Amino acid sequence: MAMSRFIINDIHSVIIITTFMHAIDIVRYYIYDQELHAGPLLLISS
Repeated sequence: MAMSRFIINDIHSVIIITTFMHAIDIVRYYIYDQELHAGPLLLISS
């Protein structure tokens, strides 16, 4: 019984870690995307 509890705990922390990693990736991609769109707009407006 104690063993399965440890495994469940492990899976839970892995899910948290992967979710966190994905969140960082999404934020990074969003920032990169914003810069990508801002570049041409700045060139046009100047």
